Amino acid sequence: MSLTAATGVYVWPTGPGKWNFASMLTVPYIDADITAGLQGPLGNQVRTQDSTSNLFDVYFAPVIAGYHIDQVQHVSFGLYVYAPTARYTPGKLANPGLNVWTVSPAVGYTHLFQKGTLEFSVLGGMDWYSRNDDTDYRNGLVLRADALLVKRTPSGWGFGAAGGWLQQVQDDDGDIADRLDGFKGRSFGLGPVISYGKKWSGGEHLDVSFRYLSEFSVRNRFEGDPWSVTLSAGF
Repeated sequence: MSLTAATGVYVWPTGPGKWNFASMLTVPYIDADITAGLQGPLGNQVRTQDSTSNLFDVYFAPVIAGYHIDQVQHVSFGLYVYAPTARYTPGKLANPGLNVWTVSPAVGYTHLFQKGTLEFSVLGGMDWYSRNDDTDYRNGLVLRADALLVKRTPSGWGFGAAGGWLQQVQDDDGDIADRLDGFKGRSFGLGPVISYGKKWSGGEHLDVSFRYLSEFSVRNRFEGDPWSVTLSAGF
């Protein structure tokens, strides 16, 4: 599965001060290929495939608040929402949408060391899911945490590591979930980060980041080795 997304961020004109606010909208595109297999008690096997390429559910944040404790410590508060805007067909293995609302409040903390060249950031949040009315299934509440440590050089390059932890704390709700003892999931991930940033005298900037995570101790969730490339420009 791959996701390609375009994100726009509007920073509110709050002026100088400890608080600043922004709003964000992301439009993703998904490309997924799925193969599923079932083996019976007599050794007989059934396999099927499905794929999709279409717009994924829109992702937005009505408000992201940042508070500057001092020049090297910053806190952020955000309310992020996935809306069921993409197509969903019950019974298909590969759907471009999830057919549920997902509300994800999150709190972040950033600390800069060594005159701002060493950054440590941590983000914690929770994911609350609405019920999928077409399948009468509801995912349980998920807690998650992500951490990032990056050392930046005078040339603009940055090198570091990222880690993540995801833990479901509530059972799923539905007939299938009841048969699977709630189907609680968890996963851990750890991997390297490489970035490059360039700023110009007029205030414009360009940032490129590559991140790779190797997942381990995964239970009742998709398992793999995800990687991402992010390009960010400001004017």
